[in-house]
Amino acid sequence: MVLTEGKLQFTFPGEKAIKFDDTDFYRKRFNKLSGAKGVDFVCDTDGFLLLLEVKDCLGHESDNRWRIAIDNAKVDTAPTTVDTTGRESLDNEVAHKVSMTISCLLGAQTCRKNNRWKAEELMPYATALEEEKIPQGRKSVFVVLFLEGNFESDVRKKLATMQRIQESIEKKLKWLNCKVSVVDASTYRSNLFEVERIT
Repeated sequence: MVLTEGKLQFTFPGEKAIKFDDTDFYRKRFNKLSGAKGVDFVCDTDGFLLLLEVKDCLGHESDNRWRIAIDNAKVDTAPTTVDTTGRESLDNEVAHKVSMTISCLLGAQTCRKNNRWKAEELMPYATALEEEKIPQGRKSVFVVLFLEGNFESDVRKKLATMQRIQESIEKKLKWLNCKVSVVDASTYRSNLFEVERIT
């Protein structure tokens, strides 16, 4: 299954992948909730359920440096040309989006028999959350932040920054049986997805 986000094209294994924040139920129902957010993609296979958030900051690093500092530490101090009002650092945003995505999937399940709610397209992913294989350790839930951009600095390499964001997301998602990773085009796991930049 091939899906795109901006200038990035993602290829997911199998045919059960969806651009979650473009679904009718999310946009027309769940998005009515103040502060509602959702991850970009959800993919389900026999071996894993993937929640993927994409942040393509390539060429816009200076406006996004405040977002790589965990716990909103630089939301008010880092120089940027964008309005940061109501926005969050990447670790907070991803944890929030994962929580809201799961809430939306469970909400869609309560509406699946009613066609006017347009929840049916989310059912394969909602029911995947209930699979016994997950608590038994035979199927993994992966939460992945795909972060593109040159975030090297004099004091910290990009990999160290990605690791710090990953650890913060892990702490915020202790309530969820999942594996968290923060990756880019040179470090992602090709068994979960493949990515290429399109022109």
